Amino acid sequence: HPDEWRWLAERSGKYSVASAYKILAKSNHVQVDTFYDTIWAKGIPPKVQVLVWQLEADRLPTRDNLLLRGVNLEGQNGCVFCEEGSESSKHLFLLCPKAYAVWVRLYAWWGVSGVLINELRSFCHQYMGLVSGSKGIKRVWSFVWFAGIWQLWKARNAVSGMSSAGVLIAVVIFYHHIIHIYVC
Repeated sequence: HPDEWRWLAERSGKYSVASAYKILAKSNHVQVDTFYDTIWAKGIPPKVQVLVWQLEADRLPTRDNLLLRGVNLEGQNGCVFCEEGSESSKHLFLLCPKAYAVWVRLYAWWGVSGVLINELRSFCHQYMGLVSGSKGIKRVWSFVWFAGIWQLWKARNAVSGMSSAGVLIAVVIFYHHIIHIYVC
């Protein structure tokens, strides 16, 4: 018998990404980020999954990203909500005073305290750690957080200059609808 490589984690002896992932997930030395598992969880509409995935990678077609790709919007570079900052994903979902007000209200509603992170990738990855409780509670929180992202994006696309109260009302109505569907 000639020497050959065998992957001991599989009965067949053949390497698989799934078996390597399982080994790493069980390791105490490697921290597995559950954010990507949460994005692709059952029950979240595919269009919302893709939106959050694009947000985390900063690939949404915001005005800043469109300008980077050579799309000229003829002077329409400002944030549609506040007209104070340029419309980047970071500004639209975190730094805009109207978006910030939505997150502050949402976090208060759920009893979440702490500092709202102003870095996009960290914002996406830290949200699951903000709520403690059962898997069911964390799942509902996940739906609520995803709904916040979705509603802010919908509001951005629907109306220029929508008031912060209008954004907040739209998001809260959607939250109550989501909770009624998934919890009641």
